[in-house]
Order: sequence, then C-alpha cells, then structure tokens
Amino acid sequence: MKKQIVTYVFAIVLLFGIVGNSTVFATFTDVHQHKGEHMYDEEMLKKKAEKFGIETEGKDAKTLHKEIKDAWIKKKAKEFGIDTANKDNEQLLKEIKKIKLEKAAKELGIDATGKDPEQLAKEIHEKIIENKAKELGISTKGKSMKELSKEVREAWIKQQAKELGISTEGKELKALAKEVKEQQIIQAAEKLGMNTKGKSSKELMMEMMEKHKKEVKEMNLLPFKEWKWICHYGHKKHR
Repeated sequence: MKKQIVTYVFAIVLLFGIVGNSTVFATFTDVHQHKGEHMYDEEMLKKKAEKFGIETEGKDAKTLHKEIKDAWIKKKAKEFGIDTANKDNEQLLKEIKKIKLEKAAKELGIDATGKDPEQLAKEIHEKIIENKAKELGISTKGKSMKELSKEVREAWIKQQAKELGISTEGKELKALAKEVKEQQIIQAAEKLGMNTKGKSSKELMMEMMEKHKKEVKEMNLLPFKEWKWICHYGHKKHR
C-alpha cells in the first residue's frame, strides 16, 4: 500500500528557505518520519526523479529518495557557487544553510560575524517574532520568547484566517492552520491562472513547484517567511 503524508508547510519551507539540515530535503520530496518510520509520497518522488533524469523502474521509494537527494543537494550547491568536490551531502547542506541564514540575517540587520548557524537562526527567529508582535499589536513586556512566539503564531494564523474569510470559531489552531494553508495555496493558484477545479491543495502546490516557482516567489503569492519562521521554526523550537 502506498504510504503518503501531506506536509504543506514543509513544502513551503523547502521552496524558499532552509530551516535545518533534517528538514530541507524532507520537504522537497514530501518525506516525513512518523513513529520511527519514514513515509514517502511516491507520486512526488517519481515526478522529481524524472526531473533529474533518474530512472525509476524497479526502484523502491527509499532508493529513489536517496538518489534524488544526492542530485538535488549538488544542484543547490552549484546554484550558490559552492565547490562540491570531495564533500558529502551533510557538508554541502551545512554550507547551503549557512549562506541562506547569512542572507536572511543581513536583510534583518543582524550581524552574522562569528555566529554558528544555530545561533544565527535563533536570532533571526527572535527578530521576526518581535517585528511581527509589533505589527500585530502584541505587547512583548515580561514575556519569554517561548510565550511571545506562541502568542504571535496564534494571532498571525487567526489574522490570515480572517483575511481569507475562514471562521475560527471552535477550531483548534492546528486544524485552522491547515485550512489557512490550503486556502492560501488555492488562492495563489488562481492568481497564477491555474486550473484549480478538482485538484487538491497538494496537487496545486506540486504544480506550482514544477511550473511556477519563480512567479510565486516574485509575486509574493504565499507568506513563506511567516510559515517558515513563525510557525514551523518557532513551534519546533518551543514545543
């Protein structure tokens, strides 16, 4: 039986940013670990394998995942001007992550000098949370970063829901976030002129990844930064 898991926010994290070495490629091929077992979206794996010119015949999901991972990491490294000679995937991912974090830090006015990726990611997250709290009218006084992060995350998701005309009444935050993400994807697809009829949010997201990645980023059709730093990174670090 084909095992699948839909991870919309992870797909978004992957498309336009790297949170950590463990999530970056998982998001790319829609692989997720559940109770110690890796679950793959086989349909997406095959699409990605074909894109990289990787033969899929006779290969199981685990093998395809590894081969696509190798190809994807090398491709991204070259895009960032990183020399791939004599470097394994772990080292290349670290270098990619470092470049992405330094760019994000610069945009926020954070000095990255002498800081390791973990410290830099922490400072970026905190700065974004503080900025978003101000934007949402949330007081930071006397609150720990964990408390503030949680309050900002909840307020931001509810704000997004309101803007999309989604009722928040009686809904748990996790369910509301899923509904918001799905509607944002549908809305973005419509703005791109895509045919959304009969397609799930997952299918639309896959199509955007394949055909409209540049336009989605340039037109700022999806709030990638917020999902990445407020919802994904913040929740991961403070749970």
